[in-house]
Amino acid sequence: MTTVFERRFGSVGIFTLGCVIFLSDRCLAGGSACVPGSSVNVCVEWSQGPNPVPEVDFRVSFDAPFDNLNPLIQLREGDAGWKVYAELVASPGTPANIGALTIAPNAPTDNFVVTIVRPTQQGDQPGAANVGTINLDAASWTGHSSMGTGSHITGDLTGSIVVKADANDAGGEFSLRLDGGVPNAGSLIQAPVVRNCS
Repeated sequence: MTTVFERRFGSVGIFTLGCVIFLSDRCLAGGSACVPGSSVNVCVEWSQGPNPVPEVDFRVSFDAPFDNLNPLIQLREGDAGWKVYAELVASPGTPANIGALTIAPNAPTDNFVVTIVRPTQQGDQPGAANVGTINLDAASWTGHSSMGTGSHITGDLTGSIVVKADANDAGGEFSLRLDGGVPNAGSLIQAPVVRNCS
């Protein structure tokens, strides 16, 4: 497990136990990884200690039907602390589109809580501009999924959303702050519990 302490004065030290110290007032645990595209960088964080590994724990695709401006993010390893975001290469920190956010669980009992947000030292920022389909369900999967509290996009939701509760009614929660709108009349939200959609 990697532990990160942050403080406004920002010096860095690496210790043999794998701790990175930013001389800070708060402590964060988890790992992160980014996949650069030609126009969009996609980054993910999770609550597990080592950094998530592309093509093992998650996958980012800039291939058709998605493209350099609308990447696909597919989460594979279950985690209750996934945070995903996309930002423009030409303007770091500026939210970019996410074409689709999906899961393909490595294990049939994996659980996913996903928040679309860009964590910063100044607080969480919107994690995307427009977002297409969000499908946090998979065939032959018995786990549960939720869209985490704090999810925030600056643009439109252009597709449908699916989150799933398990047989014990765990998960299935949906939360999203949407600065734009839902321009497609066919966009559906399939969620047992809607916590926030504003």
